[in-house]
Amino acid sequence: MTPFSLIALLCVGVMTLSPRDAIDTSNMKCYDTFMSHITDNEFLDIYTEDGKVIIDVYGPPFNRRVKSMCLEPGANAAKYFEQKREQTDAAELQ
Repeated sequence: MTPFSLIALLCVGVMTLSPRDAIDTSNMKCYDTFMSHITDNEFLDIYTEDGKVIIDVYGPPFNRRVKSMCLEPGANAAKYFEQKREQTDAAELQ
């Protein structure tokens, strides 16, 4: 194995997953369309409920939920949400 291959494998091992990784590939077009309508003053909450991935969008006024979407989970959904839990736990320790 070349040094470059070894470095590439190590980098892949430490890559973080994105919310997109939690979505089933058959839902990508819907997800992309939904995300393209998010404005700068809105924020997201992504979570699982009843075996689905839920994306809630909050915005002004008063940071109320303004949009929501329910999608099928992807192959990496469990890994993504575990990573999210670990990041939250680490942030709470600081």
